[in-house]
Amino acid sequence: MIARMHKYIFVAHHDDFRDFLEDLRESGVAHIREHQQGWAPASEELVAKWQRYKAWHQMLEDRQVPALPDDQCPLAHDLVRELESRIEWRYALEQSLQNLKAQISLLQEWEDVPLGHFRQLAQNGVYAHFSRCPARTFQPEWKNRFTLVTFREGTDTVHFVLLTDRPAAPEIDAEPLSPPDMDPADLHARHGEVLAQIEENERGLNALAARRNALRQAMDALAGAVSWHQAMYQSRKDDSGKLIYLEAWVPDEHRKAFEHRLDQGQIVWMNLPVTPEDDIPVLLNNNRFARLFQPIGKLFALPSASELDLTAYFAPFFTLFFGLCLGDLGYGALLFLAGTVFKYLPAGKPYREALTLLQWLSFATMVVGVITGSLFSIPLANFAFFKPLAPYVLQSDQLFELALWIGLVQIAAGMLIRVFNRALQFGWVYGLAPAGWLIALVGAVMMWNEWAAPSNVWITLTGTALILLFSEPKGNIFKRVGLGLWELYGASGLVGDMLSYIRLFALGLSSSILGLVVNDIAMSVKGDGSIIGWLFFLIILAVGHGMNFFLATLSAFVHPMRLTFVEFYKNAGFSGGGKPYLPFSKKLNPEL
Repeated sequence: MIARMHKYIFVAHHDDFRDFLEDLRESGVAHIREHQQGWAPASEELVAKWQRYKAWHQMLEDRQVPALPDDQCPLAHDLVRELESRIEWRYALEQSLQNLKAQISLLQEWEDVPLGHFRQLAQNGVYAHFSRCPARTFQPEWKNRFTLVTFREGTDTVHFVLLTDRPAAPEIDAEPLSPPDMDPADLHARHGEVLAQIEENERGLNALAARRNALRQAMDALAGAVSWHQAMYQSRKDDSGKLIYLEAWVPDEHRKAFEHRLDQGQIVWMNLPVTPEDDIPVLLNNNRFARLFQPIGKLFALPSASELDLTAYFAPFFTLFFGLCLGDLGYGALLFLAGTVFKYLPAGKPYREALTLLQWLSFATMVVGVITGSLFSIPLANFAFFKPLAPYVLQSDQLFELALWIGLVQIAAGMLIRVFNRALQFGWVYGLAPAGWLIALVGAVMMWNEWAAPSNVWITLTGTALILLFSEPKGNIFKRVGLGLWELYGASGLVGDMLSYIRLFALGLSSSILGLVVNDIAMSVKGDGSIIGWLFFLIILAVGHGMNFFLATLSAFVHPMRLTFVEFYKNAGFSGGGKPYLPFSKKLNPEL
């Protein structure tokens, strides 16, 4: 659900405003109402600096080096100066390394040529001129005219050197070659030096990574400065310039304590009525279970403040969908074990809510695995412990029907939510058309299954009439019917929405089939049970089920999310576009 917000206006003398603003920031619950878009002029440079610090902090954190305590970290500008220097040095070393690799690659064709001897000859007045030409144009008489030595003869090309007493090469029908300036030994030595310097620089970067908390402290200070400038930017002065006005939103749960704090101050304040035109910030306030799914909902959008938050409504469906898509007792047990172990390790503390969500999803997978009778794609009926459950295992055709019924239930739930959503936002008459869709859907299902005839026909007609007459409540009868007919034209999309839920059955079935194939291949390789056979048996099981497990888990997350955001949100009439509640405080602003 969405937390109720209260709107306040504050009036302070300009001499008292800074003290009031500091006290408001200390309270940490007021979301400053925006009258001007964008950053304050004083904030732009600070935001850019904060973003640079964030990028560097992330780069250092990615090195997986344990961080030192805050009191052992240098000042941020000292760390940044050294970091920039080392990053610049690393770039130069990488460029030098690439150039050396290119020279070494080119030098490979000269490795059998004693370039050092030829340079000594040049000091004694004997000059070497390297050339090459196609084998068909090489003239043997050149050996009589010049001191010529071939050092590489191929079927297509001949490489040779001419020795003369002049620096200028003689006229000859061949392509001149320029030997590298360095000997291979020198290049390889330089290559080793650059690698050693890169290792030294990496050690220095790791030392900086251990002191990265200095950047985090600086980011907190910058965020506090930015929030201060933004609050000043959103305040307004009267014509005299002596009185300053500021508006803010406060959640209902903090209202009493906030108003008590205001009464202790020296400013004038008022709790204003909330109007439909207000751009109210959104704070989600769900129970412990639904709160786990809030990050998933935010991947799409926050709800607007005037509509229902759908998190608590899609959470049970999402859990069930995940279980149906993965649908294996063994895979679910692996996920549950991994999530539980990591959750209680120190490294898992920042991700505890996400790991709790993983536990719920994996538990649903295990339940569906029992219902479908699958343990690493092995039928549970093969195990004595599970044999009593064999008569209750669902077959493929039953799973297919179950997926369709689940889709129908979620679509109907979305329509019911849309009835309340429209009535809440615009009035009860606007909820009649969505109610008509729900009634018509129920009637159509009853007619399809031949339930309660002939009442099912009248139920369907009642729903259709509501759609025809109330799709546009404010229009005249002709406009209403015309728009209602257009709405009814979209009924074919409703069938498509329901068929989309077949993926719940298809994904679970495909994962099970792939697992069966892996098991069959592994059993055939094992053969008579020799050591080699057992070795390959275990390798195939580990690799095959590992790949299947990865793909199935990824699909089990992506496709339920697609069903939620497309089919369910659409039928629930979700509009979204809410602005997050970001209180004015000294804490780091996640929206920077």
